[in-house]
Amino acid sequence: MVLILPEVQSEPFGPKGAAAAGLVAAIRAALLAECGEEADAVTVRLLGTYIILEGLVPNEDAVWRIRTIAEEIAGAGSVQARLFRQ
Repeated sequence: MVLILPEVQSEPFGPKGAAAAGLVAAIRAALLAECGEEADAVTVRLLGTYIILEGLVPNEDAVWRIRTIAEEIAGAGSVQARLFRQ
């Protein structure tokens, strides 16, 4: 009898289940730890392979800082920021 193991493939449609929840939670926790009140009105969610950041921030520096933190965790190019200044 020969056992043929399935090939390991990367997740083409992004992480699922606990991995997705962990990624979103890690980004949210990092934003709150690093940005504090600037990130209170920011929502973090996963859509396919992208992290979506949505909400209101006080200034343009906060937009840059929040996006940079999310990209450090999720990877460059996988973050879409829909952040608006108040």
